[in-house]
This record gives sequence, structure tokens and C-alpha cells, in this order.
Amino acid sequence: MDGESFRRYHCYSVKVNEILKKNEAQLKKVYDSFTHAKKRYIQNDESQIYVRKLGLNISEIVVGAIYAESMMTIIDTIRDPTRPKQMKYVEFIVFLCRIAHEHYKGGPYEKEHLYLKLDHLMPQMLGYLNLQALFLFEEKFSLELQEEKLKHKRKR
Repeated sequence: MDGESFRRYHCYSVKVNEILKKNEAQLKKVYDSFTHAKKRYIQNDESQIYVRKLGLNISEIVVGAIYAESMMTIIDTIRDPTRPKQMKYVEFIVFLCRIAHEHYKGGPYEKEHLYLKLDHLMPQMLGYLNLQALFLFEEKFSLELQEEKLKHKRKR
């Protein structure tokens, strides 16, 4: 997948930015739970453990691909050959967006906006450390709204 295309068409929106920015302190705590003084990054196996603990139905192979796709372009891998295995915080944010996108892939909510997918998964993503979301849109998916309208019409 073209990394820039995903960022441009899914991640770069006002509402995606809003939910990520307003929950940044909590998301940073999740990221920091994988780091320490001598290791300031997340490795692929740690990202797979994280997704497994979230209980999302995404295979480890796909998580590995998402991990790689979330990384920014690395210009010089000769100077530091371990850099492709070091996810920084900004890359972690893209990783979370891709995980949310992948989680709903092939289901009834696949066509929904990324901000709604993040909104619905944020409590689960933060629940990894028993953290609460600081901000949620608390909007329903459009399919849920349509179903509610149908139920309301049937009641009349």
C-alpha cells in the first residue's frame, strides 16, 4: 500500500487530528509503556503483542505489514541498519490509524470515516493500560443511524 496515499486520504483530516490530539497524553502513555531510558521506540513484536491484547481480529502477519507501512521513509539504512525496526511516536499514531482501518475492513463499517473508527476503538486502545479517553465524538456509524431510523419508523 502507498503509505503517503493512506495518510493523505484517511489520516489527514480535521476530525482524525482532533481525536488524536485531544487524546495525545493518553496515547503517549501507551507508547511510553513500551519504551525505557535506553530504548525509545516500539519494535514489531511489541506491536503484535499490543494488537493481540486489544483482542482485534488482525493476524500477526498483517500487523507486521501495517507496522512496516506505518514507518516513514528511511533514507539511510547503512548508518543505522536497526532503524527500520524502531517505531517512533509519530509512526505509532499512523500505526493506530491503520489498525483501526484494518479492524473494520471487510465488515459493515468498512466505508465509515477513519475518525469514527478511531472513536469506537479508542477506549479499547487505551484500555490496554486501563486509561480513559479524554475526548470522544461518541457518534454512531451511519449504518447504526439508519437502523435506528428504521426501528423508529416501525414503532410508529
